[in-house]
Formats: sequence, C-alpha cells, structure tokens
Amino acid sequence: QNCSDTNYSETACGFVVEFADIITTMKNTGGGYPETLVFDYLNNTLLGQLPGDLQSVIEPTRVISGHGPSASANFTSTNQKLYLLSGVEVYGADEHDTAASTTTQLEYYVNMPSEAYSPCGVCGISYRYPRAIKQYNGSHESWWLRTAISDTSGFGIVGYDGSWGSSDGFSTIGVSPAFRIA
Repeated sequence: QNCSDTNYSETACGFVVEFADIITTMKNTGGGYPETLVFDYLNNTLLGQLPGDLQSVIEPTRVISGHGPSASANFTSTNQKLYLLSGVEVYGADEHDTAASTTTQLEYYVNMPSEAYSPCGVCGISYRYPRAIKQYNGSHESWWLRTAISDTSGFGIVGYDGSWGSSDGFSTIGVSPAFRIA
C-alpha cells in the first residue's frame, strides 16, 4: 500500500480505530458517500460530540469511495476525521466497489474466520463472519459501508450475521465509524 499516493485512500493506513458497535441507525441517501446523510452526520454532528482530547488526536484522512451507476469517477474527500469502512477494508475484496484498488483490508479482519450456517434450514448454506458482527441496543444489526454499489443505487452493508450485503439508501441501517490516530 502506498498511503502517500493521492490516488490511495488513507482509511486503512496507520493506526485505525473502529467503533466496536453501532452508535446510531439512519438512512444513507445521497449520490455518493460524500453526499450521504451518514457522511454529513459523522463530520458535522458526531465529531463535535466526541471529547476534545480525542478530537485532538484524530488524524485528518483522505477517503476515496466508489461510485454508483449515475457517476463515472470515484469520490475523494480530504481532511475527514470520521468515516465509514469500505467492503475491501472489512472483507479484503469487493467486486461492486469501483474504488476497491485504492485501499486494503484492515489487519483486524485479515484471516477473518467464517462459519457456515443455514439461516432458514432449507435455503442452503451461506457464510457469516463473526468478527464483523456489531450490536445495537443488545442485538446484532447490519451496518453501513461507504461502498456505493457500482451497478445499483445502493450501498454496501455488513449484515447482522457479519456477511456482506447491500441495501438501498432509504433503509435504516447502523452506523459504526472509524478514524485514524495521529
């Protein structure tokens, strides 16, 4: 990874801290990640609610996020303090993310074990990733990724069982930001 390259997202560079669980749920409407309600909430509301000592050590970050079908270029946001993770940063790959080559998997998720399970008993085997499971009010809940889905108007999510999924921006999903420490 080349974190000093302006075409590379700094979101997996250095010491990255991720919220352990979901802090709120909300819709994620907007054109691309920098235009979403979640982006606005993280940078214009939540950041100001964090303790001053924490705010002072959060590193401004270059965040590159993919685009959906209505745009032709990835989005680059500079000097972001709080951001959502991408599918690549959690799962190591994301075929729906046009910005997949601009970041890498976070060390916490490398070699993430998967468990085979059948959510309905007869619909077949799927896989869940316990390390990616987060809670909201004591229950497993899905959480937003910043990944715009390249062929739909939705965004990537981590499902309640830790598996990759997607949802339109009008669904209420959990928010669990990350940030870098200087």
